[in-house]
Amino acid sequence: MNDFLTYLNEKLGREEPLTPHSISWNLAPKINAVCRSNNMEAKEILFKAFAGEYDMEEAVKLAQKCHREQTTIVKRIYEGFLETIDNTHKIIICFGENKDRNYLGLVANKLMSHFNKPTIVLRELNKTTWSGSVRSPITLLEKINETSLARCQGHPEAFGITVKKDKLNELINWFDNQDLEVEPCVPITAILTPQKATVKLAKLCTSYSHLWGHGLDAPMFYITGSFHGSNVNVYRKKTNTIKFNINGMDFLMFRATDEEADLFNSNKLMDIEMVVSLSINEWRGEISVQGIIEEYEIHKHKSEIQSQEDWKKLF
Repeated sequence: MNDFLTYLNEKLGREEPLTPHSISWNLAPKINAVCRSNNMEAKEILFKAFAGEYDMEEAVKLAQKCHREQTTIVKRIYEGFLETIDNTHKIIICFGENKDRNYLGLVANKLMSHFNKPTIVLRELNKTTWSGSVRSPITLLEKINETSLARCQGHPEAFGITVKKDKLNELINWFDNQDLEVEPCVPITAILTPQKATVKLAKLCTSYSHLWGHGLDAPMFYITGSFHGSNVNVYRKKTNTIKFNINGMDFLMFRATDEEADLFNSNKLMDIEMVVSLSINEWRGEISVQGIIEEYEIHKHKSEIQSQEDWKKLF
């Protein structure tokens, strides 16, 4: 085991054992921030720390500093784009600066998640060519390459792109004329059950909510279950808040419409599919996990469907 990797986990691993999960969530973002930075000295120091040739504490502090700087830069670029973005096409196109080129993929990912559309963030490669990053909720790489309007390399949904400046409008028009499914399934981090939604997992998610996975602003989980509308609490003030429990875990939906409140509070047994973020609730010294509903679909409960089918057989 590498000594510096072990030390990194001791400092940044949030008391988790050194596992692929801990590396992915706790350590990799800091290491990646150093690699993305333009600070060649920081990269050399990190390399030497892994080789056992540099003070490990100083290297960790430097990695944390690079990560803070990355967060600030990405936020600045992202918020600047939101002020001027053209959302009239089937894709989002933005233009960044060369000095920020190492961060444009992260920004593209956030924009894609926000608009749920394929997103291209470009910078000037030379007088005739744009270069940049594409993030998409659907597979696009091969489709674009087949047009010969641009050249793409990488993952089918996250890749680099180069396009001639005189071909960019043609590429945009091509997108607008495609029958693209720009509202695919909501991306999630994992499938979860209430029993596996532990306090430890929720604390990890809330502590690292500033990290972004592909298509995600924060860790999201897919959970299914059944509930009866008579057991749903609806708190009606300026906005409606819905609260119910499935298998010992509370779920909340904020800013619900009156129609949604009536649906959840109806006197029926219902099945539900949810995409939720996790949060911590502390009440009278007790700590529990809550699921904050981001997306949902409600269906008739299986027993109701079966009874209807049985009724039809009588006629």
